[in-house]
Amino acid sequence: DDDWITLDGTAPNIPSSSISTTSPYIFVSGNDLYFSDLMGNSPQPFTILGTASNGGSGLWKATSSSTFGDSPPDDFSPSSWSFDYDIVDSDPGSGTIMVTVHDNAGNTNTVSFNYFEDKSGPNINLEFPPDTFITSSSTPTFAWTSSDSGSGISNNYRLEISKNSVILYDGTVTSNSIVCPITLTEGLHTWRVQAFDNVGNSFWSNTNSFTVDLTAPVTIISSPITGSVVSGIVSIYGEASDLNFQSYYLKYGYG
Repeated sequence: DDDWITLDGTAPNIPSSSISTTSPYIFVSGNDLYFSDLMGNSPQPFTILGTASNGGSGLWKATSSSTFGDSPPDDFSPSSWSFDYDIVDSDPGSGTIMVTVHDNAGNTNTVSFNYFEDKSGPNINLEFPPDTFITSSSTPTFAWTSSDSGSGISNNYRLEISKNSVILYDGTVTSNSIVCPITLTEGLHTWRVQAFDNVGNSFWSNTNSFTVDLTAPVTIISSPITGSVVSGIVSIYGEASDLNFQSYYLKYGYG
């Protein structure tokens, strides 16, 4: 009888890999994981998982690197592998977790997961109304821009509108602009916005002031008086008054 030896030089295939977590202090983008230090000493769990296949000698096991003080045991069901970890605020800031799948012939394939600590809040700039703006609307539109170099902006903002140091509105906004959700009265107001990133870091904008002016200016033409008949060069006299007066223009016609 002949003895046959099958050579297997093909590494296992890893068609899928991902990270799973429910922690509000962890954000996942593909195989990248971002975490903040806001969790304190409360461990925040996450799982790295994936699938593997091999058409030759068959799969043996999946192994993962030790990270955050955790050394998950080898997974001997590597066709659908997973490894559990915990993060606390004292864990290292950045690094890589490696998962290696082994077949029975000694071939291996590796997938990597990167992790980053994000301690910085977003940047935010108020666009409209600009500081000291005067508006004739009781429901002006508020708009701002924001950015974040770490886990990214969560598109979950907090808008605060005040008058005479009294907060009139304090609510959540899910975009970077909104028509004023309350009707404002005349007078000086202030507003600011708090932005959040995807791992819970936040930052308040500067505070802008704006004035709501709902009263039209008072205008009086004192000369010539209504109904008078004039000829030659005509001088027109009058006055205008308003708490927020800026400019005036003269409109006249014939007939």
